Amino acid sequence: MTSETAEMQFGLKLGLATLILTAVAGAVSAQIMGPEIPIWVNPVESYQPEVAFSPLHEEFLVVWHNIQGPDSSDVYARRIGVDGTPGSWFSVFAIAGEEHRYPSVAFNNVRDEYLVAWEFEYGAGDLDILGAIVTWDGSTVGSPFFINSDPGYQAEPDLAFNPIDDEYLVVYTNAWASGLIDVAAQRVDGDGTLLSWANIASSAGAQRRSPTVAFSPEMDSYLIGYSSIPVSVGGWDVVGKLAAADLAGVSIAPEIVIVDDAGEDASNPAVAASADGFIAQYNLRIDSRARRLAGDGTPLGPADGFPLGNQNGIGMGYPIQANAVARADAIGFVSAWHQYEPMGAVDVYAQAVSPHSDVVLSSPLPVAVGPAASMNVDIACAPWGTCLVVYESGNNIAGRIVNFNIFGDGFETGDTRYWTSTAPY
Repeated sequence: MTSETAEMQFGLKLGLATLILTAVAGAVSAQIMGPEIPIWVNPVESYQPEVAFSPLHEEFLVVWHNIQGPDSSDVYARRIGVDGTPGSWFSVFAIAGEEHRYPSVAFNNVRDEYLVAWEFEYGAGDLDILGAIVTWDGSTVGSPFFINSDPGYQAEPDLAFNPIDDEYLVVYTNAWASGLIDVAAQRVDGDGTLLSWANIASSAGAQRRSPTVAFSPEMDSYLIGYSSIPVSVGGWDVVGKLAAADLAGVSIAPEIVIVDDAGEDASNPAVAASADGFIAQYNLRIDSRARRLAGDGTPLGPADGFPLGNQNGIGMGYPIQANAVARADAIGFVSAWHQYEPMGAVDVYAQAVSPHSDVVLSSPLPVAVGPAASMNVDIACAPWGTCLVVYESGNNIAGRIVNFNIFGDGFETGDTRYWTSTAPY
């Protein structure tokens, strides 16, 4: 079958009317499938979308928060089909006069449900982490429960699901009464029961914050990445730890230096796992870069990683920010970011990345380019390479389905587990 026939059949299979744009570099083609998806259009301001994929139902769940008024914000969610069709939307948690924000989400393929975790402003200077279990179709949203309610603030949650043990790991920034800011993690059983807690890393000489986590079932371990911000003069670093599923020994384990570039600032980490390793994506200076890590956590390749995307803001010196990266087995990884352009524009791009070498597999694909500012991006992918990229569009939440295919000598190649009889799937 020719690549053109495969693309046509795949588009028809998904019921999509148009292929808006195609970018090809190396062996991967990348196509935007259909128009922008209006995930949430509302007079109130909506922020910080996050997304997870359900392989059992071949759909995505997008979560975000809405600003309803002064000191009032709520967490919402919407299902999006793998063909880009918007499904039902629902409130995860909404109480007037309370601030619930910055949600994160992971799918539990053992129980066919999601865990949503978010930041709750309990009082002045007191932030907590709440969670709720949501059935796959949103028909039932469980009562919220505290994942951490210690004094001070616990913020910026991220989470990953461990299908081997039917549990989640929620990581977050943790501020102590002493002023120390570090990273902590809480295991949560699939039924919402809190399991063990661990301090991941702390130091009086630096703040640890903005954690991100990925789980590898093949290696039965997590990679937890985060920013290390010196209290005194010095550049920001991206560091991390490899953690066993039960978190045993993680508090005293040495940190992995993912990038420390001689005083230059490295920030905004995002991580993902492959079958035999991990990848960390981050900002360095004004560029987005990535570094691969072996299954034992050993960093691979150049000390400052390898470049992604449109370096230096398409040559204009504007920064790339808000990194996101997802696993797509038939491809490797798919990264996304938002990028500041000349004249104040902010655009979203996506790109396929090899799991086995320091190379990108496709040209940067412009997912959302003006006139509205598109920013604060996240991405989730089906194993066969169909991804949903979500982002803020103005004050609304939007997204696009992007499909990545591997081609070689005019025919589809790659992992045949993700093919149908007619097209890569």
